[in-house]
Amino acid sequence: MKKIFFIVLLFVTNLAFSQNFQPVNTNFVADSVNTLTSDQISALNQSILSIAQKTSLQIAVVLLDSIPRGMNVGALSSLVAHRYQGNDINANVLVYIASIPNHIHRFTAISGVLAGRFDRQKCSEILIGMKPYYNAKDYNGGLQFLVNNVASTLGVTVEPVQQYPVWRIIIIVVIAVIILIIAIVTLKKDDTKTAQPS
Repeated sequence: MKKIFFIVLLFVTNLAFSQNFQPVNTNFVADSVNTLTSDQISALNQSILSIAQKTSLQIAVVLLDSIPRGMNVGALSSLVAHRYQGNDINANVLVYIASIPNHIHRFTAISGVLAGRFDRQKCSEILIGMKPYYNAKDYNGGLQFLVNNVASTLGVTVEPVQQYPVWRIIIIVVIAVIILIIAIVTLKKDDTKTAQPS
């Protein structure tokens, strides 16, 4: 019975602590012009989270109607990157900003060691590869192209991240606690039986 208890305990703690790098912000795609469906945004967020967990590189994607007055794309990129860096100025962040109606877009490595793999030439190549998608108004295809190129440059594969919803973890913990209580009660009964003289 003690073996079962330890196996259940090991399973629950392994489940709770098996998460890799968790970025502060897991909402990587902001689409204020509604060019993407919620499913497309969700899929992009999952792909970017997969890259972040494997490499610690975060990609911020911002789709705007227009660049705010008094700002240029570079200043806006820095502002967006700061949101993802938090207090870690060396965090690995790539920022993609596009003003869809104005046909302006920029892909920039802001900081971090891994972001250094994305020099001006590499970012330019990715933007050129996105152009056919954007010309066909397939913005999701263009963004998938961007994410897949980042992943291949880093040598990782993009796959959906399996995250356990909070309710699922709570159910597992409750089941583990019930098993633990049953194990303790059973052990006490066994101890009581062996302690009674025959």
